[in-house]
Amino acid sequence: EFLSMAGSSVLSVTNKYTGEVIQEIQADNIDTLREKIKKVHDAKEKMRNTDLGERIDFIRRVGRAIRMHKRELVELIAKEGGLPLKYAKFEPSIIQHGYLTCDVQADMIKDRDVEAISGRNIMTYEPIGLVAGLSPRNTPMSLPMYTVGAAWLAGDSVIIKPSSAVPLTPLKVLEIASEVDGIPAVQS
Repeated sequence: EFLSMAGSSVLSVTNKYTGEVIQEIQADNIDTLREKIKKVHDAKEKMRNTDLGERIDFIRRVGRAIRMHKRELVELIAKEGGLPLKYAKFEPSIIQHGYLTCDVQADMIKDRDVEAISGRNIMTYEPIGLVAGLSPRNTPMSLPMYTVGAAWLAGDSVIIKPSSAVPLTPLKVLEIASEVDGIPAVQS
């Protein structure tokens, strides 16, 4: 079990084709999980107060970093998830594209006038603070990283619980993102 509430445990992630152990990772326990949630929670005001343009710039730089690590990510997705290369290539490509074009999505969260019978109405979007996401086994990168990117774009902090079947892929992407200079604090 990846998330062990009773105590610490180790998860051995195997190559789905050869059965060899790719990597062993320490599973979270209740204390480490609380610590991670606290760190992400503490970063929510920093995220909320970060200018939309800065968040867009950061997300784009993460998209470029994903592009630079695409081969490594594809290999990891194929080994860890047992996905054919055709599908493994799709995962980083779709996130890279989404992150590089995130300014298009940002238009949806900008303040705007809303038609009113009288007076003036303005629709305003505000970050909710802390977002949590669960990662499925069959899309180890695209769904968790869409959650992460959308949260960052909206000005929210985010924590992802990777699938115990494929935890290395989202952890690797978050490691790549943590090396990009920017506002959001990235925890893996």
